[in-house]
Amino acid sequence: MGKKKKNNLKRIEQGNTFNDARKQVYKNNEEAGEEIVFILESNSPPLTNEELEIIQSMGDGVYFKSKTRKTIIIEPGTLKKWQLLGFTSFRHYAGFNSFNNQVGGVTETDLMQHLIETLASNKRS
Repeated sequence: MGKKKKNNLKRIEQGNTFNDARKQVYKNNEEAGEEIVFILESNSPPLTNEELEIIQSMGDGVYFKSKTRKTIIIEPGTLKKWQLLGFTSFRHYAGFNSFNNQVGGVTETDLMQHLIETLASNKRS
């Protein structure tokens, strides 16, 4: 029985498919999303009789000046997970996850499949 030849092209292809999936995840997540900000302006409500009496009792120089009220509504819109968590870029988020032994930018099943394949190839050689 002869030694089984290693198929280098097959090994390169398997390595590239894993890297391509990772590159696609990076490429999709590196583009920052946008948050949606709504600014609603409304007039302040009119004074009640009690409030008007209090202002008039204060003296001649005191008066009521109505102001517009601004209500700001911020929606996440198309923000990515890493933006919501406060990271400046996806690379910082992925680096933080890899430093903390979390899966950064790769699904767990892809990572486990890659580990199984590398362990199997190491046993053969």
